[in-house]
Amino acid sequence: MTSVKYNFVILVMFLFPSLLLFATFLFYPIFQTIYLSMHETDPRGRVAAFVGFDNFTAIFTSERFYQSLGVTGLFTLLTVPTVIAIALLLAAFTHNQLKGMRIFQFIYSLPVVLSVGTSAVI
Repeated sequence: MTSVKYNFVILVMFLFPSLLLFATFLFYPIFQTIYLSMHETDPRGRVAAFVGFDNFTAIFTSERFYQSLGVTGLFTLLTVPTVIAIALLLAAFTHNQLKGMRIFQFIYSLPVVLSVGTSAVI
């Protein structure tokens, strides 16, 4: 076996598990979602009938869809900058050399440390 072929076989052997997991957990759900979006389902989620693009037509002609889209956009515009500002203020606050800052830093980082420690035990 030549060196190039041998390297290619090794490459495929190392990449195959990753590509298999990638295809399983990314591509399969995407195709399943597309398939289900074009079918009507019963309350248990089983496919009942093919409806094509009727589901999309119903959504994009619905006033409730655009109302919920607006509410979601407003929620995003209000919460994301607020959370980022709070996070930056806390980060700046922890950078100061004030009295009791080490205790604050300890309490502030405790959830991260506990989750890692809990995961390690499990």
